[in-house]
Amino acid sequence: MKSAHIINRVVHFAADGVSAAHGHCPDGLDESAIDALIAEVDQELTAATAVAETRIRHTFTDSQHANRTRRRTSRAALRVLPVRLDMAETAESGEAA
Repeated sequence: MKSAHIINRVVHFAADGVSAAHGHCPDGLDESAIDALIAEVDQELTAATAVAETRIRHTFTDSQHANRTRRRTSRAALRVLPVRLDMAETAESGEAA
């Protein structure tokens, strides 16, 4: 029973200063900025999938090469995501690049 009391105290201490009406965003981005980033990555992944499917339909490329290209493009899109988060954060704060 004592551990439950300690955990309750820790939770109250951790939540101190965080408004209950607003979600806690440690990176400072709001929901619309995050949704825009997710939509942009989804568009890039959709475009990469379309390119891979087009390559599969052509006889001069094999499906293994097309799948490898799709995976590489997906990884590249996910790799630049932290850079985009930094750019969005800068844009939100109004600083010039």
